[in-house]
Amino acid sequence: MNNKLTPKQIFKKSFAILGGVAFFSASIGGVARMLTNSSNADNSQEEQLSPEAQLKQKAEGYELVLAREPENPFVIDNLLSIYVELKDFEKALPLAEKLVALQPENTRYKQNLAVIKRDLAKSPENRSPQQEPQEVVTTEEEK
Repeated sequence: MNNKLTPKQIFKKSFAILGGVAFFSASIGGVARMLTNSSNADNSQEEQLSPEAQLKQKAEGYELVLAREPENPFVIDNLLSIYVELKDFEKALPLAEKLVALQPENTRYKQNLAVIKRDLAKSPENRSPQQEPQEVVTTEEEK
């Protein structure tokens, strides 16, 4: 048995290895460009939207999920936070009530409900321009 490779066999094996490496690197490069271009397109579209429009867009997404999962406290809590940030307390109130009903032991949910009810009770005419509604309590560990 002769284990020695001829120059022709060495050339064939080298060519096959180099071809495989070239194909692999070209594939990885293409995927990387595709991911980079799509994330840039997403970023440029998001940059064009105002902060309020971005919040409304997020709210629409959460509303779609909430339609499929009406008892999901994570979705309800995030949608509630968006409505409070948009100062849309009429939409926030039923969500806060639902969170308290789903998790009555959660004091943060009870506090948020009280704040929203208080802010709804105040009429805009009675609120001075410097007086802002109290912030809804949020914690990262509960999300």
